[in-house]
Amino acid sequence: MTGVSLEGQNDRLTVQEFGFSLSSRTNTLDGVNFSLAPGGRALLSVTQDGVANPRQLHVGRVQSHLSPGGWILNSTELGARPSHQSGEAGLFAGQGETPGNLEFRWTGGQTLGTRQVELTAIAAERGATFTPVSLDQGDRWRRLENGVEITGQVGRSFDGLDIQRAEAGPIGFAYEQDGLVQPSRVDLGDPLLETPNAYWVPLATPYGRPEYDPAGDAGLFLWKEAEGNWHLRAVGGDRLQGYRGRIVSDRGAELVDGVGLEANDRLDTTTASEIAFAFNLTPGAEDGINFRFGSGAALSLILSGPEGEPVAESVRIGAEQWRVSALPLDLSGWA
Repeated sequence: MTGVSLEGQNDRLTVQEFGFSLSSRTNTLDGVNFSLAPGGRALLSVTQDGVANPRQLHVGRVQSHLSPGGWILNSTELGARPSHQSGEAGLFAGQGETPGNLEFRWTGGQTLGTRQVELTAIAAERGATFTPVSLDQGDRWRRLENGVEITGQVGRSFDGLDIQRAEAGPIGFAYEQDGLVQPSRVDLGDPLLETPNAYWVPLATPYGRPEYDPAGDAGLFLWKEAEGNWHLRAVGGDRLQGYRGRIVSDRGAELVDGVGLEANDRLDTTTASEIAFAFNLTPGAEDGINFRFGSGAALSLILSGPEGEPVAESVRIGAEQWRVSALPLDLSGWA
């Protein structure tokens, strides 16, 4: 995690084991670079002048907007947990009777039948204790390193979660009822806290062809189509470029087609589970490979420059042109 253009007097970056907070007063560009573990998710809260506004958060190359999916609050902001005896369906959360204890309770209310519920709660530190309350046999509980995910059904009774922490601090949680984020079904004891202020950071996906100009953009572009075909393209931009690499799997390739390859390029499929390639590009040129492996195949992209130099900063993934932090790149989760 690295701060970007932060100034000591106006900006403060606080890093914890499972999160960070950044406060900034600026009329220029400040920021932070961070990465998630493979398969990880994160709740990100963004406020400007104390107001959470989805239009303030711009995501990806096309600057799309996200819908709020949860809350990040300091536990000291929460008062005593509201009563859940009113007959209304929803989540009731707040301080418990013992110091450092947060209580989450949810109920289906007085309606007939049951409601589908999903709750994720995550702490910024490792030492918090998460204890289920009145969960039924059909409810699913998954422990995380610093939190828990609960899915299940609830009727007229209540299910719950207690979180015990040694010290006050940020807590992130997301609650869905019947598959929807419903702020009107969340009672935190203070209407000012009940507007969701956090977003699930999207996982980079490889789908959709990126827009690029071989004459002006230099680098490698990788994307996948819904039917399973991958496309790797190297473009020269305004200078000579060279790339060497392999696509390695635990299964044989079902499709391998070279695109725009010339005599000084190389495509080798001698090993059934490996595609070896070398692209040598002149300015404005485009070389590439279309390939496909079976569903569930383990798949990795190994890549370097002509002399083995690192080229991770040149790789872009999918229509949003997501960047990668390091190579080799594991494609298995998308395979």
